[in-house]
Amino acid sequence: MGSLPNSRGLTWQEIGVEARRRRDALIPAEHRLSSELLKSIANVTDVTNVHESTCLFTPSQLEIISSIAETIVAKVAKSVWTALEVAEAFCLSASVAQQLTNCITQPMYAEALQQAKYLDDYLLKHGKVIGPLHGLPVSLKDNIITPPFPSCAGYVDWALETTENWPEAPVVTHLKSLGAIPYVKTAVPTAMMMPETRNNVYADTLNPHNRKLSSGGSSGGEGALIAMRGSPLGVGTDIGGSIRIPSAWNNLFGLRPSAGRFSHTGFRNVFEGQEAVKVVQGPISRDLSSLKLYSKALVDSEMWLSDATLLPIPWRTVNLLPNNELCFAFHKYDKVVRCHPPIERGVDIVVDALRKADVTMIDWEPKLHAQAWSILRPLFRADGGKEVTSRIEATGEPWFPYMHDYRDAARAGNDLPTSQTWKLQAQQTKLAQEYLDMWNATAKATPTGRPIDAIIAPVSAWAAAAHGKCLYTGYTGVWNLLDYSTCVVPVTWADKTIDTKSKEYLDYTPVDERDRKVWEEYDPEVYHHGPVAIQIITRKLEEEKALALAEVVVRALGGTVPKTSFE
Repeated sequence: MGSLPNSRGLTWQEIGVEARRRRDALIPAEHRLSSELLKSIANVTDVTNVHESTCLFTPSQLEIISSIAETIVAKVAKSVWTALEVAEAFCLSASVAQQLTNCITQPMYAEALQQAKYLDDYLLKHGKVIGPLHGLPVSLKDNIITPPFPSCAGYVDWALETTENWPEAPVVTHLKSLGAIPYVKTAVPTAMMMPETRNNVYADTLNPHNRKLSSGGSSGGEGALIAMRGSPLGVGTDIGGSIRIPSAWNNLFGLRPSAGRFSHTGFRNVFEGQEAVKVVQGPISRDLSSLKLYSKALVDSEMWLSDATLLPIPWRTVNLLPNNELCFAFHKYDKVVRCHPPIERGVDIVVDALRKADVTMIDWEPKLHAQAWSILRPLFRADGGKEVTSRIEATGEPWFPYMHDYRDAARAGNDLPTSQTWKLQAQQTKLAQEYLDMWNATAKATPTGRPIDAIIAPVSAWAAAAHGKCLYTGYTGVWNLLDYSTCVVPVTWADKTIDTKSKEYLDYTPVDERDRKVWEEYDPEVYHHGPVAIQIITRKLEEEKALALAEVVVRALGGTVPKTSFE
């Protein structure tokens, strides 16, 4: 549709220019990187440790932005750091991350510093913190409503729209009541329905570990920001992998909870009324303990008393069995799209480590994954792609290839009749029972006679995809369809000297054209130093167990998970 003027009298290009101007105007001049530094690192792919060479940070600020969430709240509570000092450090780091990866849509620095001063005054006056997140900066995905800032959800049509008269998302209000400091909103793809973060308003968000690769989607801005130490903890959303893919591709931990556990009310939803596959929100961080800190604080605040979408389930203490009584199933190929060699190696690393830690490992046969994928995709387009198409065509912004399914469905008038939607939902229910039966049947294969505790699986076929190359999100989407709890754990890095195209890989026969494209596209040089992660899948509403089992995996891999004050 070209660049037709919209209702504001602006072309889609002009709207993007103005949105970027407004964003950039909120970044202080003293946060700007020098032209000399930008020129010197123009061809550097890994920019995660550039902070020390910027000459912008004090030693104290470098310590702050390198600290985990629990350390931050502990030191603020003891007045080692003020909330203002912490907020200033992360605002600066977020600005640096933006200039190198394009991960931010809305700096909210002035409001954040005001909130930090309030928290410092409260602590000084009352001698105690306001809540368990006192002084913790928290970044927010773009679609979370924070008046008056726009929440464009990647659409040009919404990019300049104020939310001044909109109610704040309840979770933001609750986070502030717990002492958190929302300070920045992060980039998303168009309609938040693409596996990498690119849109016609702010352009592409880059992966800070390898800027030739994608940061993932749809919470890709969160992924890049957190990987750059621009945030200690971020809030993302997930309907098909949007927390887990950015977590995996940016070497982060991420939790995809079941629906009804954490509030999603007040988020801008591009599929309003679509309830078959619910959108959920959850935390992303560089460390595992931050996920638990966030989750427990939210659940303990009993938001279900004011949010009708939530289930009244208190945070539960999980007492795991000894390792020699635990049992995981695993797979590294879902029989739909084969993973690249670094991902297969990552699963092998985890399986071998768990076996050495006395955890029983059994094969999981993903025989229903193809069926799950065939149900999931049409549910997303049940309205015939009308909602997405109406927003994109309102300004004439170009379509990304990832979104052509929605465009083509709308142009063909392919709305699903209610009877067909009901049929898909009935298939979804039947599939959920079949998965549960499969899970329970594993009791016959475990030495304890109990069903498996979790499944270890890839997050995606890529160790962070090259731009435009992510053709499949079934490794994550299947668990959205089933509403299982999942936690992402970083494992290793793609290595061109190890992850070569072996004879076995070259002799593989793809199952279809998409599988062939993914298989052929792998290039050890391109994907070198891409992050490799796995996801731990537990059954529905087992967030506590997913996090506890993630600790088992981290320790098996040789990492440490310190005892936390909130256990």
